[in-house]
Amino acid sequence: MKYYIAVFFLVLFAFGAPCFSLAGMSSQNFSIQADAIDVGGTRSSSGGVSLNDSLDELATGESRSLSFMADIGFWPMVGNDEVISFTVTDAIASLGTLSHSAVRYDTATFRAATTAKGGYSIQFFGVPLTSGGNLISALSTPTPSATDTEQFGFNLVANNSPAVGVDPVGGSGQAAVGYNTPDSFKFVSGETIAQAALPSNFTNYTMSIISNITGITDAGNYATNLTVVVTGRY
Repeated sequence: MKYYIAVFFLVLFAFGAPCFSLAGMSSQNFSIQADAIDVGGTRSSSGGVSLNDSLDELATGESRSLSFMADIGFWPMVGNDEVISFTVTDAIASLGTLSHSAVRYDTATFRAATTAKGGYSIQFFGVPLTSGGNLISALSTPTPSATDTEQFGFNLVANNSPAVGVDPVGGSGQAAVGYNTPDSFKFVSGETIAQAALPSNFTNYTMSIISNITGITDAGNYATNLTVVVTGRY
């Protein structure tokens, strides 16, 4: 009996709430969302070029520690147009005919970039391979591939056993803990699988997906749909 699998990515963007605070002032009917103490400032323009400036505003710019960050000054607070971009570049992974004597594997790919000060995080949601009421057991902890054992999982790095995948390429994005160990695979719905802690150019991610079965695994056409959620850290 033959076993088949196709993994489809359904992309969902989830933009996180800002991770900074503005020192705004408010009354019953009015509010000032951002302010500055300086001696002057203006907006100048000529043709298609414009300049916003403040005169003699002290101690401005970005400040960052391990857990916190701040854009100090009027224009940093109101002038940020932060965006996030995410593309699934290969949405389908086909493992073909599963076997109890050899691991089956394939890849799917996506990429992400952002100008958000805090970077982004990427999660996935879904269930393991299913066929009717039967399913292939998901790996709840990072685990090496082992034949004649029910396994389903993935990682986002280059592997030697089996020889599949590459490390994240470009930008500052990285595979998250649990999905960043070569030759170890995992599948826990809702977990973060990749992230960038800073603004980042495009990082290309390769999801290396593996599956093993036993000699008594129920026959069927196994498939699953996964949803990828990208959250900007503004």
